[in-house]
Amino acid sequence: MRPRVLTIACVLAGGLAVGEGHVGGKVSPADFSPQPAWTEIKWPFLYDAWGPGRAFRCEAAACGSRISVYIRPKVGFCNCSTGVADDDEIDRVGDVNLIAESYRPLDTGKAVAIGGMRGHARTFALELPRAPPHYAIGVAVSKKCDAMVATIVSDRPITAGLEQVALAHLNSEPITRWADASVRLQ
Repeated sequence: MRPRVLTIACVLAGGLAVGEGHVGGKVSPADFSPQPAWTEIKWPFLYDAWGPGRAFRCEAAACGSRISVYIRPKVGFCNCSTGVADDDEIDRVGDVNLIAESYRPLDTGKAVAIGGMRGHARTFALELPRAPPHYAIGVAVSKKCDAMVATIVSDRPITAGLEQVALAHLNSEPITRWADASVRLQ
């Protein structure tokens, strides 16, 4: 087996060992060794009331499937008493609509965490004009009245292992430090 293929197999197997289909709970970068190669890219969306966030891509050679992760703060945009506790709240505060105007949920959401912020994640099928189907996981976590939203996107169904790789990236120290600072939680 070639070294790159072995690395991908180890990363995906590690993600499956963490819990197939399990989004809940914090996933730390130490759960996957070595980390896939994430490249920060320019925020690809038009500016809106929330402004730009950060965008990352992991190519298929490193992650097994090309995957993009978009994350940004939405300060003061969360239910202050319950946070992001259910599907209705993730549908309201999430950013899946940045990727596609037409999308449908594939399941009910699950508990998730990014750093010390807790919230919800839900998987969607996206319909893009003149493009093959795409898939996304909308993630929204909060603390107090501030939300941090992330969207994980692939042109293939997002496996449990690929989901765990993306969540590990979102839970990496540089991202959680930036997220905390962005929503004034330090």
